[in-house]
Amino acid sequence: MPQIGEGKANGDNGHEDFGRMRETGIEGDKFAFRTPSLLNVEHTGPFGHAGAYDSLEAVIRHHLNPTQAIDDYFAAGGECSALAQNESNATCEDYSGGYAEENTRKVLAALEADQAEGTSLLTNTELSDRQVGYLVSFLEALTDPCLEDSACLSQWIPQDLDEEDGNRLEIIDQFESQLLAN
Repeated sequence: MPQIGEGKANGDNGHEDFGRMRETGIEGDKFAFRTPSLLNVEHTGPFGHAGAYDSLEAVIRHHLNPTQAIDDYFAAGGECSALAQNESNATCEDYSGGYAEENTRKVLAALEADQAEGTSLLTNTELSDRQVGYLVSFLEALTDPCLEDSACLSQWIPQDLDEEDGNRLEIIDQFESQLLAN
């Protein structure tokens, strides 16, 4: 995935994120990240650990050939300005202190080395547009119907800020305001 964002202060430039290796100290864990559940993934965008893609289709296409995807992503200076969450039209380099492409190329080189050694589970493949569509449909099918039904979902959202029964989720938006059921 494109390495946009500040990273975790790893590496020579202090803007890389070594992933699991930060915790384990095992070189083989470098650039490995925990994959979250795919349940309700349709509603968890932007996608990728740093939010590099706005659609599930884009993520699937990225995984078909990461090298080509990265080349395409940075061909015009990165696609960060086109991301829905980017209201400032900032470039990927703006988000990462100028290291987005450099850091991404390091991770890509590690992937390509693992692929050459046969130790990577990620192999380049070709899928038709129809097959990509099937994968998107499958991922969308992992959405709990309750998530798209406000009456169903409201049982889990407090009706007012003072209600505390221990059985409800407190959902906080990007402005740190609690969301309430309608």
